Amino acid sequence: MPPKIKPFQSPSHGLAYYRDVTQRCEDMIFTKIWDGLDTTRLRSWLTNFESTEEKYFAAKLLDTLVYRSANQTRAIMYYLFETVLPSCLNDLPQYENVSWTELLAGTDDPEVRIVPVINVADPPTKSGPHVCRLLKRHLGLNERWMIWPSQVQQAEKQGVRLFLLVDDFIGTGYQFRKFFNGIEHTNSVFVYLSLVSYEKGLRKLETRFPELRLAPGELLDDSHNIFSIHSTVFNDDVNDQATARSFYLELLKKKSINWDQRFALGYSRLSLAFAFDHATPNSTLPIFWANAGSLKPLFIR
Repeated sequence: MPPKIKPFQSPSHGLAYYRDVTQRCEDMIFTKIWDGLDTTRLRSWLTNFESTEEKYFAAKLLDTLVYRSANQTRAIMYYLFETVLPSCLNDLPQYENVSWTELLAGTDDPEVRIVPVINVADPPTKSGPHVCRLLKRHLGLNERWMIWPSQVQQAEKQGVRLFLLVDDFIGTGYQFRKFFNGIEHTNSVFVYLSLVSYEKGLRKLETRFPELRLAPGELLDDSHNIFSIHSTVFNDDVNDQATARSFYLELLKKKSINWDQRFALGYSRLSLAFAFDHATPNSTLPIFWANAGSLKPLFIR
């Protein structure tokens, strides 16, 4: 028999910790560090947690939350195009000393195309097209140089040899594998620019598609998986990751969210506490975003 998991407990300072964390979150909203969130939504989400143990658990989730506001997302985009992309293409002399934001904002054909990562069966609300809209809005990139995946082959016939594939988040990399396998291409250069990437998913793509160049803006690793052995979120001398995980799954049941663990723990059990202003990855724990059962969400997917 597997060892019995001990019950989740709040340490003696649990409620004081809860008050400190929630006040800090409200301060970050007030000072616009968490611009895009509002205090009303935060307080509504906190009503999901009633007992001392639940409040302590909620504070732990908030304390580890990584939230990227619109301005922070814009900064990541600029970093991607002005630092990461030049480094990714530094072996190609034709792209030496290029200001990519200036080149792609211009009206002269750069012979480069930006392609949103979206599969044929995906709805138009997927994140790839939205990232293109953000690139136009925040960096001023010219939408004339943005094409759909189905137009890649035609663009190659017209002489385009560099394609920038854009998305906001790489989790397992599974969706991208389907996408890239569906693109008909020859000897062009393909660069996958993602705002944020889970390192394991990125490495899987690196192995699967050695011809693909990967350009992540921000990296997450197993320490960001709240319930993994690499996480320190619940190293509080009272609980551990297994205790917290069991408590979390019971809390979802209490809120009438009866999903299997593949989704209850975030897609493919990545168990992240991460959100953008514009979207929340499905690898993030659904207790943050699920509009189901009696749960009041903090974020909207």
